[in-house]
Amino acid sequence: MRSALRLRFRSPGKTDRVYAIWRAIRAEQPTSLLSLETAALEAQLKEALQRVAHLETALFDAEQRAARSEERERIHQDRWAKEIYELREHLRQLGLGARGLERSGN
Repeated sequence: MRSALRLRFRSPGKTDRVYAIWRAIRAEQPTSLLSLETAALEAQLKEALQRVAHLETALFDAEQRAARSEERERIHQDRWAKEIYELREHLRQLGLGARGLERSGN
């Protein structure tokens, strides 16, 4: 370390002072690394929460579309069931049930 100081600053520095600086740097380093890791994890958490919120919104929209689609299908099926029922009733009133139509066709 002293040789690095001599090369870089043309002075090796006093041993006690160099080691005091070194200990101070080493003592700060884990805290700064920890704060960097904490900041990175907080950023990842924030991004994950945003993705969850987006996915929840997309899920809600998909469920709403599915409910609307089911309702449209139910209305469609009810309409045609009603129309078939009305036609059968009309034929029954005329006395021409399904069997009557088959006989008249022969």
